[in-house]
Amino acid sequence: MSGEVASSLTQMMVEVVDTGTGEEAQIDGVSVAGKTGTANSAADVSPYAWMVAFAPADDPQVAVAVFVEKTEVVRDDISGGGLAGPIARDIMKAVIGQ
Repeated sequence: MSGEVASSLTQMMVEVVDTGTGEEAQIDGVSVAGKTGTANSAADVSPYAWMVAFAPADDPQVAVAVFVEKTEVVRDDISGGGLAGPIARDIMKAVIGQ
């Protein structure tokens, strides 16, 4: 991947955290890049929630991938940002000393 494409992708991931589905991964004073998602596995099983993120976005010191396989949350409340985002944030904060 070219540097230009990598920069564009990073900026899109920063926007996910700044103004999109990844807002729960925000860290005060630190630019965070991330992508959230959910994935269905079977009709009778709750979807998985996940998030990948790194911080600081312009000079990464930590990268995480959080995967929530099972939760007691009702189906409509399952989201990558809502469930995996806070976990990703807390891990990144611990690593970068926030």
